Amino acid sequence: MIENSDTVLRVYEYSQLLQSRGCVKFYQGSTDEGYQTLLLDGNSGTIFSVEVNPNTKQVEIRTNRNQRKSFQTEEIIDRCSLVAPLFSDYTVKDYWDLPLISLEEENNLPFCATPHERVELLMGAGEDAIEVYRTTGKVPNVDDEEIRNVEEMYKIDMQRFKQLVSDMLSEKTKDLPENIKSKYYPDVVDSETVYSMFKRRGN
Repeated sequence: MIENSDTVLRVYEYSQLLQSRGCVKFYQGSTDEGYQTLLLDGNSGTIFSVEVNPNTKQVEIRTNRNQRKSFQTEEIIDRCSLVAPLFSDYTVKDYWDLPLISLEEENNLPFCATPHERVELLMGAGEDAIEVYRTTGKVPNVDDEEIRNVEEMYKIDMQRFKQLVSDMLSEKTKDLPENIKSKYYPDVVDSETVYSMFKRRGN
């Protein structure tokens, strides 16, 4: 990802603006992370991600993992012009909703093909392999053991994906105070759920 100096400067400016309103920077990312800067508003516990949106090349401020196409950037900037801005309405409760993984990083997370997509590539699998597998769990002209191996590899890849994401989240939150971490509820989610949260199919 190549960004011009004006874009990088805008990340810095937005970060400085939030810091001037009492936010504390606790993580600084690299080019591969869309120059992401993570900041904490200690009063509300709100976490801001200032980063380059790889799709538009614009600098955005995110407050929730689900913000991928629309952002409160201008609203937050306007609010910073107030004497004592409040950010509590941007706070999320769930650990998995924190905007810790940048959009650039999401785009670069590994793709994990489904078992259906994998069995279609097995030697001997016909054009109808996916449909037959979907209804019977078998594929004509393919040994059952090969299919079980594919299913097992899928589970392993999913677990690796979840571990990769968990490691990224842990790295980015390691410097947060415990009283802030305790504001969020880290629900246990399975590997496939983590995948669907952070990797959209087709990327």
